[in-house]
Amino acid sequence: MRNTRYSPDELYATFRDAHDVVTAREFFNSPAHKKTQELYCAARFAQALSRVRDCWVLVSDVDEQTDADFHLEVAGHLLPFQITEVQIPGRRRGDEYKQDMLPRTTLESWDSGTEQGAIWIREAVQKKLDRYGGNVAELNLLVYANFQAYEHDFEEMCHVSKDAASKFATVWVVNGNGACCIKGSATLGGARPWLFSEPT
Repeated sequence: MRNTRYSPDELYATFRDAHDVVTAREFFNSPAHKKTQELYCAARFAQALSRVRDCWVLVSDVDEQTDADFHLEVAGHLLPFQITEVQIPGRRRGDEYKQDMLPRTTLESWDSGTEQGAIWIREAVQKKLDRYGGNVAELNLLVYANFQAYEHDFEEMCHVSKDAASKFATVWVVNGNGACCIKGSATLGGARPWLFSEPT
C-alpha cells in the first residue's frame, strides 16, 4: 500500500485544489469525488486535533478496498480511521444539484438537527457496529455531522452513543468548524469537548 503523508493544512490545501476546479454538481454527484469529500473530513478533523497534539494524515495513493479511509499518525502510532456521514434523515448528498435543477438556498429549520442530532449520530455509530458484527476494536470512527444545528451537544452525544461507541478504538464527530471525541483511547486521550479548527 502506497500512502502520501500530509500535515493537516497540506491535506486541506489538497482538498481545495481538487474541489475548486469542478462544478458543485460534479463534486457532489460524481463517484470520482467521493475520495475528495473524504479528504475534507480527514483534513478538518486533523486541523482540529492538531491544536492539542501533532498529527499527520496518510492517504492511500490508489483505490483499495480496505476498512480504513485514512490513517492518522500520532506519537509514533498509525491509526486506521473510517468516515461515516450523517445528514437529515431522508436527505441525500447533492440532491439540489441533480439533473437540471439549479442550486438553491433553502430555509431549513435548524431545530430538528439541534433536537435530534445526537440520536442521528448514535444511529450512524450503531450502523457501523452492526456492519462489522462488533469486530471494530482496532477501528477508529470519524462521524461527519453534515446537518444544520444551533449546537451539537457534546454531553448528549457522549451519553446516547456510549454503548455503541465503546466497541470502537475511538469515536470522533467532526463538523465544518471542529471536532470532538466521544470515545477516547490511551493514544489519542480521553473524550473531550469541541476543538475548533482555524477558519478557512
